[in-house]
Amino acid sequence: MESTKHRCKLYEEQTSGVTNSLDSMMTFTDEINELVAQIASSAREQSTVSEEINKNMVTIQDMVRTLVHNGELATQNANDLKGRNQELLTTVEQFKV
Repeated sequence: MESTKHRCKLYEEQTSGVTNSLDSMMTFTDEINELVAQIASSAREQSTVSEEINKNMVTIQDMVRTLVHNGELATQNANDLKGRNQELLTTVEQFKV
C-alpha cells in the first residue's frame, strides 16, 4: 500500500512537471505566433511603402521627361531667336548711312 502511494505521488509529480512543460511550450508558441503576426504586418507595411515609392519614382520620371522636353523646346526657341536677331541686325545694317 505504501509503495502504491509512493508511486502515485511520483506520477503526480511527473504529471505536474509535464503539465508545466506543456504550459511553457504554449506560452512560447503564443509568443512565436505574436512575433510572426508582427513580421507579417511589417512585411505588408513595407510592401505598401515600396509600392508608394515606385509610384513616386514613376511620377518623378514623368516630370523629368517633361522637363527635358521643355528644355529642348527652350533651346530650340533660343536658337530661333538668335537666328532672328541675326536677321534683324543684318536688316538694320542695311539702313545705316
